[in-house]
Amino acid sequence: MGLLTESTGSSRRVPDPDDGAVPEGAPAICLRDIVSSPTRLADVLSEVARTLLLDVPVRGLLDGLVQHAVDILPADAAGVTLIAPDRRPCQVAGSSEVALGYQQLQTDLDEGPSRSALSSEDPVLAPDLILETRWPRFVEQARAVGLGAAFAFPLRGADRRLGALDLYCQSSTDLPEEDRATAQTLADVATAY
Repeated sequence: MGLLTESTGSSRRVPDPDDGAVPEGAPAICLRDIVSSPTRLADVLSEVARTLLLDVPVRGLLDGLVQHAVDILPADAAGVTLIAPDRRPCQVAGSSEVALGYQQLQTDLDEGPSRSALSSEDPVLAPDLILETRWPRFVEQARAVGLGAAFAFPLRGADRRLGALDLYCQSSTDLPEEDRATAQTLADVATAY
């Protein structure tokens, strides 16, 4: 029997085609590594399209979207923050209380990857917060509660900036180009809501 780890982090045994045992200390295989990113994204977009036909509040749609982000991307948590000029940022969706906490921290400190993504209109990548210097207060407090990496993807309309989709990782990690493209696509879908 082989060991398979689902995207939720739980493990379960599944039959190995060769019926061999997993060697002690062998890495687990993550479901998101088995299915290609374009296939995963297509499945998410299909589900989002079906959900749009239902009478679901926007907050519910965005909660589902950030959960999908965590399911298909190498992130431990995700959230959407709306940021309007001259207004306090509003956390509208989070995959967990942890995600909402990181988003609130950015709001309280008025710095962090969401703000940078909004002002630059480009994705903001912070793969190793130990080395990050753009947001010293955010980094210090976020690292103190276990954040290792953060990525923000702008929610951008035709002529306005709306906020960001944030991805949070407990460990320092890079986000491959394919996953960056997937995350930006999800941010664009969030913008459409």
